[in-house]
Amino acid sequence: MMKSVCALIGLLLVLLLAGCHSSSSSSSYSEPVTVVKVGAVLPLDGPWSSLGESAAVALDLAVESVNYYLQEDNLQLELVVENSHSDAGGALVALQSLHAQGVRAVVGPMTSDEAAVMVGYANANDMLLVSPSSTAVSLALPDNLFRMVPNDSNQVEALIDLIKNQNFTHLLPVFLNDPYGRDFEQLMRADTSDIEVLDAIKYEVHTTHFAPVVSSIEVVADTLDPDNTAVLFIGRDSDAVQIFSSAGVSSPLADFKWFATDSIIREAAILHSPVARDFAASVELEGFTFSSEATAPVVSTMMVTGMMAAELGRTPSPSSLGVWDALWFVAEAYRLNPEADTAELIENFISVVNNAGNFSAQMTQLDDNGDMIPVRYARFVVEEGSSGIRWTLKGLFIKSINVGVLSLPVTASPTHETGEAVIGVLLPLSGANAEQGFGAQQAINLALQHANDYYQKSLGVNVNFKVEVRDTAGNPATALAQLQALHAEGIELFIGPIYSGELAAVRDYAMANDIVIISTTSTAPSLARSDDRIMRLTPDDTHQAKALSHLITAQHKEHVVMIYRDDVYGQDFVTAFSAIFEGSINSYAYAPDTTSFSTVLDQASSRVAAISEPTDTAVLVVGLDEVTSLLEELKTGSLTEVKWYGTDGISKSRTLLASPVAMAIAERIQLTCSIFDAAARTYLHFAHPVLESKLTPLLGGSSTWNEVSAYDALWLSASAFAMTGPSADSDELWAYLTNIFASSGINEMYLFNERNDQTVSHYTFYTPRETGSGPVWIATAFYRDYFFARDSLEIIGE
Repeated sequence: MMKSVCALIGLLLVLLLAGCHSSSSSSSYSEPVTVVKVGAVLPLDGPWSSLGESAAVALDLAVESVNYYLQEDNLQLELVVENSHSDAGGALVALQSLHAQGVRAVVGPMTSDEAAVMVGYANANDMLLVSPSSTAVSLALPDNLFRMVPNDSNQVEALIDLIKNQNFTHLLPVFLNDPYGRDFEQLMRADTSDIEVLDAIKYEVHTTHFAPVVSSIEVVADTLDPDNTAVLFIGRDSDAVQIFSSAGVSSPLADFKWFATDSIIREAAILHSPVARDFAASVELEGFTFSSEATAPVVSTMMVTGMMAAELGRTPSPSSLGVWDALWFVAEAYRLNPEADTAELIENFISVVNNAGNFSAQMTQLDDNGDMIPVRYARFVVEEGSSGIRWTLKGLFIKSINVGVLSLPVTASPTHETGEAVIGVLLPLSGANAEQGFGAQQAINLALQHANDYYQKSLGVNVNFKVEVRDTAGNPATALAQLQALHAEGIELFIGPIYSGELAAVRDYAMANDIVIISTTSTAPSLARSDDRIMRLTPDDTHQAKALSHLITAQHKEHVVMIYRDDVYGQDFVTAFSAIFEGSINSYAYAPDTTSFSTVLDQASSRVAAISEPTDTAVLVVGLDEVTSLLEELKTGSLTEVKWYGTDGISKSRTLLASPVAMAIAERIQLTCSIFDAAARTYLHFAHPVLESKLTPLLGGSSTWNEVSAYDALWLSASAFAMTGPSADSDELWAYLTNIFASSGINEMYLFNERNDQTVSHYTFYTPRETGSGPVWIATAFYRDYFFARDSLEIIGE
């Protein structure tokens, strides 16, 4: 069952569209910085305070990464936060205060009650409202209010389907008498032909004493049959806590099945009150909320949820995920034109949203009323298990732009076991390629922190994830020895080796011992097999060879002289490129441990000199960080008169940028290197710059796919243990990993083939250039060959 369910979930996760804004290192503010004020109206106290607290933490975390992203444009957001006090009148006063301070774009309101009074003022005063969580259908109008979540007609559809499937024929609504509650109750009543909706019990916004409300429900319930009647609660989580606590498990209300809406489902407050928690478990409280948890990894969601949980010390409100979307979309709209008037700002905002993905890993698109079209609800129920009472994920309700409507059960859940899960890590921490190992280690350590925060503090999983890191020194024999040593300690899941030569050396031992390996950047086609337990997060080099062949051909090169590293990576690449490039090829190899490159450079130079027309000739170098040393040895002559290309082993190398000699040569030969990279995606996704803001200080420069894939690999590994148990063996871990189908990484979807290799193919071509703020890699072309863009080459400026 799980495999078919995950396949469907994976199909939906295909909709994640990622990208990145910057292709270079972050720069200092060399020009005056434009500061733009962005407001926020949050319920920081009062009945909605739990939502407001989560939203405030989300804003604080998000603005840090937003301003990292904007610094290259000499732009900075200044947040101005006003407290609505969970009151519609207070929200209006807050908005008026923001307007007086010159704010034109506002994150908020969080609730429909507040939105109802704010939107008129926003329309009249030329302000943009971006609500992360307002859902009332009556507010779906063509105005200045835009909502990062679908309106409640979608949730009503999901709930009706759920209630029908549980064979209830009567429904008793209990609702908060505000726009949100009234709209929801009316929608349920209007759209339930197979369910009789009984006369509702309503309570007022300013209710503080809930015993009379409970008594009213009990009077009605006394005339109803719990076998065919359910209760639907539509209100605030703070209200639910008081009603459940006032009723208690001895109340006749505990005999009924209870459903609730997104404002209550998955909220931590329900479980923090012992009496309310016991009541919720007794009635198996169930319903839908915005998806913040999944059985297959959705790393963008997990990352920011874990970051919020670390600050809050608890599960953040699922509705606060939309705060990240709201602030990032506003920031990008301002980046397009910081001086835009409100009409242009709104136009840019709509354009951004309709060309992006959100932190829930979905393509985003607004309808004519400014509401989000795609839907991703998670269904949770309060259950008692071996580790106590908890929210348990039971299913997903999804509406996508391209696939349609899916209602999916989820049969797997995080482990209830307690223990330590140890992941082996094999990286080249010394030797010529130590920079790559260092970068991957920093990314893995950061992911380890985020994963522990997410699973322990947000989900309550009592597993401590640890890594045991060993240095391969870039040597295949050392990689094997380190794998064997860690396996002898009982470790069965490894991240790395990251290079094809090392992976080839460990594969036979790994296969013989059923070891699971996640290799982040190994790409040799000859290592693609279906009979091992090796998962590779980068497409094999038949894809990269195709990308390079297209660019080289488009730039009118008919002769290619290849200089390549003489290991399985280089050898396989020569074979793959030779199979697709239609011009002439001459290849010259150097040993992986080469320290002097004069011999191979002389061979290549002689061949280039023998070709009569240098304008149609190119050099293609296939190697790792040692290519920096190779360039440092390159002398003026025939090799410096032709254009050079390179592969992912050198693309975006921080080592090359740090070498003035190599940089001077690279600029002269117009070195252009390919790499599997999200910048080639046609849609925006902002999870990568969030990660980049955390990684850059650790790396001393911009991250590459080496670091991003290492970050993803730790999440995949942690998820495997979280869903199986800290003592899971390789059979259980591999069964999980091969059933996640198109999980989404920080900015990549993963569509694995039958050999467990990534298949999505998109490459960015980078060229190193000196700028006023130092050397950087600049994106100069893109190649795309996946379901959204088939065999497409885009050269920037053409």
